[in-house]
Amino acid sequence: MPSEEELIAGFLSGKPLAEAEFVEVMQRHIRADVRNNFRSLLPQLGDIEQSALLTLCQMRENPREVARICPPIRALSKYLVDAPARVLMRIRKKTEPLGKWDEARAATQEGTQRLKELLDIVSESLPEGMARTLLAQSAHEMGDGPPLHEALGIDRRSADKRLARARIAVLRISRGDELEVEDE
Repeated sequence: MPSEEELIAGFLSGKPLAEAEFVEVMQRHIRADVRNNFRSLLPQLGDIEQSALLTLCQMRENPREVARICPPIRALSKYLVDAPARVLMRIRKKTEPLGKWDEARAATQEGTQRLKELLDIVSESLPEGMARTLLAQSAHEMGDGPPLHEALGIDRRSADKRLARARIAVLRISRGDELEVEDE
C-alpha cells in the first residue's frame, strides 16, 4: 500500500490508476467521517461523497487550492465533507418539522368531527378571554395576525401563560371535565 504522500502525488499527476487508488482511499475516509460525525446523513452519503470528490477535483485544477491537497488524508476528508454535510443539515432542519404532513391527505370523518368539537368548545364553552387568546394565536400561526402578545396588548410571558391555560381548558372540556376558570 502506498503512503499518503504517494497517493496524493499520484492523484495530482492525473494518472488514471494512481487517481483511482487515491479516490478509493478517499472514499473510505469520507464514509468514515460521515458515519462518525454526521450519522443522520447516512441516507445522503452518495450526495456528500460526490460533492466532496467534485470539490477535490476542482481544488486540483485551481493553483491557489492545490496546496490544500496534502496529508493527512483524514483531515482532507474532514475538510471536504464538512461544508456539504452542514448544508444538508440546514436543509433538513427547515423541512423536518413538517414531517409526514408534507403530502395532502383526505379529511376523515372522525378528524372532521373532532375539529368541529374543538371549535365548538372554543366558541361556546370557553370564557371570552380564552377564546380570544386561542383565536389570536391561530390567526398569527396562519399568518393573518400579529404575535399573540401584541394582539392581546400584554407582555410575551403573560401571553404564553394565557395560551397554555386556554389550551389546557380546551383539553379538559374535550374530556368532559368541569372548567373552573375565571375569564381573563
